[in-house]
Amino acid sequence: MWTYYWVLQLSKNANQQEINKAYQKMISIWHPSKNPRNPIAQSRFNLINQAYKVLCDPVERARYDKFGDPAFTENHGLKKQPAVETPLRCTLEELYVGKTKNLRITRSIVAFDGGKNSVEIILSSVCLYWKTPTPRVAVMLALRGIMENEEE
Repeated sequence: MWTYYWVLQLSKNANQQEINKAYQKMISIWHPSKNPRNPIAQSRFNLINQAYKVLCDPVERARYDKFGDPAFTENHGLKKQPAVETPLRCTLEELYVGKTKNLRITRSIVAFDGGKNSVEIILSSVCLYWKTPTPRVAVMLALRGIMENEEE
């Protein structure tokens, strides 16, 4: 598999001068005006420009070295984290009547530099209710109310 270093024929520890020199050399070889009959000249020329753009910027180069080429695709080389799921304790009555509860969720997010930043997300108004409770739920609530009254 090719890398941007391979495209410009460089080693990974090349300095800025070497990158510039290799870029000029490869552009002079693969420029479409110098290769009008070569069908891959334009795509190779574009790839050389893309490699140069990444390798000449220190931040982009560090990101490329850490994550590779997928770091420059749509998802930046990182997998999407799964949705946050957390158990929420509530009674059947709270679901039926409605109740607002406060949640505190902590989720860690990976930074581009590879470190982990812990980010705290606070959702303060989670409403619990069923818009249209089923008859079975209504009967269960009614029976629960009767049983609670008998126990007193």
